[in-house]
Amino acid sequence: METACTPNKLENLLLDKGVRDFHITRMKNEKTLDVSEYNIYYDLQGERTLKKIPVDRIKTTNRVNPNVVSWFELAFAPHGINLSSDRLHRCLLKFKDSINLQSYYDFFVSDECRKKNPISFNYYDKDNIYTASAGNHRTIFAKITDTPYIKANTDIFTFNQQKYSNYVKLKSAFLKFEKSLEAFNLCLDEIYEAKCISYRGEFFIGVFDNSYLYNYFLFKDKEYYFISSLVSQDHTINDIISDLSLLSSQFYDIEEKSKEYKRLYTLVKWLKKKSVIGQLLLFYHHFQSEKNNLVNDLAFLKAQIDLDLKVKDTSTFV
Repeated sequence: METACTPNKLENLLLDKGVRDFHITRMKNEKTLDVSEYNIYYDLQGERTLKKIPVDRIKTTNRVNPNVVSWFELAFAPHGINLSSDRLHRCLLKFKDSINLQSYYDFFVSDECRKKNPISFNYYDKDNIYTASAGNHRTIFAKITDTPYIKANTDIFTFNQQKYSNYVKLKSAFLKFEKSLEAFNLCLDEIYEAKCISYRGEFFIGVFDNSYLYNYFLFKDKEYYFISSLVSQDHTINDIISDLSLLSSQFYDIEEKSKEYKRLYTLVKWLKKKSVIGQLLLFYHHFQSEKNNLVNDLAFLKAQIDLDLKVKDTSTFV
């Protein structure tokens, strides 16, 4: 949009054309919704259909980051938003040159609106929400001018209760796991291009592709296409939740075992016959005879990090 058009000028133009002031206020406050999670538990159904869409049910477009700016602000192509100032300006001129408000509204349900460039939407049935997948600039002006309907091609997505229930279970398990990480000063990380759980900035637990922890990274990275496939499998979801719970329960054992390593080191460090490395390796091999080698390996690594000693890489991939 050309710099001569300011928010005040656009508001005055809207009022002069007959757009109600309360609607303009609403558009200044209403921001686009984040519907990215819908990709997890909604399924595409049937073929694309041409239908009249109620504009007030359009809640976002695929060109903007949700919950950032209002619909009114989008008319000015804010910095950092993938919108074309030229296209928005053409939309403004279309509105400005319209004979009256009704003739402008008629444009959106006519073939002319779709003649040069496609305009299409996704519809999510349970939430009764539309999102623009093409024709974003026209959609923005339809919203701020209080256009009743747009006639456009629409893809129908139906709510999948099974996927949604599994997603809620998985999300809850991930949030619980996050609290467990925080309690033991652990965090998700990427060190030397490898995904891992780190401790005090050091590589602690490595993550194999397609492991249950790898799914946690997909969730954090909002890779919803892969999560959608995952939540369709009841057995896999239960296994992931079980494995996360088991690892969380082992953090306490790792903490206690690492303290034991550090106490033993303190007791025998006066011995000059053995090097520091020799002492720690002695403890390590002693505890290797115990049943849970995963806990022991990680406790040994944690003790090294706490003592600022780099003895042996015992990091474990899960």
